[in-house]
Amino acid sequence: MTFISKSQTHQAHKTKPTLLKKLRHLKLCSLSICLALPLIGPPVSIVKAEQASEQQQSQKSKKTSHHLQQAKKRKQLFMKLKHAASEAEARQIEYDIWQHWLRDTDITSRTLVMDAMEIRSTPHFDHAMELLNTAIKRTPDYAEAWNQRAFMHFLNNDYAASLKDIEKALALEPKHFGALAGKARILMKQGRYSDMQAVLKMALEIHPWLKERKLLNPENLGQPL
Repeated sequence: MTFISKSQTHQAHKTKPTLLKKLRHLKLCSLSICLALPLIGPPVSIVKAEQASEQQQSQKSKKTSHHLQQAKKRKQLFMKLKHAASEAEARQIEYDIWQHWLRDTDITSRTLVMDAMEIRSTPHFDHAMELLNTAIKRTPDYAEAWNQRAFMHFLNNDYAASLKDIEKALALEPKHFGALAGKARILMKQGRYSDMQAVLKMALEIHPWLKERKLLNPENLGQPL
């Protein structure tokens, strides 16, 4: 049997409340931690999803801004072209518009079209056509790809296919004076002079200094432009 002295008993009573206080403190700390957890933030997966959404919105906003800038530039160029005071001035603006059309897509399709333009007059005609087919397949809203393929069909004397691609180019870019001029040339070769002149007048409303303007004079039909 073990005897407990009075001092030991007093110490035991003194220790018990202290232990209880510590236990209560630990419980309170645990509760505080649990209550504080939501303040740390949402799960990582939610944060990543929100960041991805923000990035998509940012990219969409930048793309919209780019399109608006391009549309504004296009409008200004055509306005300048319509009011060009000389043929030399018109040629420079014409060049700027062609550059605008060529760049109106992503770098891959643009490169495909430019590569096709470089080799179309060489023995690699078929490869040039393949490049244009690829550009149209991956970016069907790229007007210049359709226009360049129309020209390839024209070079190959396939006027029906050329006219079909021209119509697609014009649907995407109604002011494509190059496509309209190409259509006028095909109509002339088909002997459809009345239709040719109607199309040419539409083109001249956009580009008064167009080289094909000479075709409005019957004496110039069949003559080099």
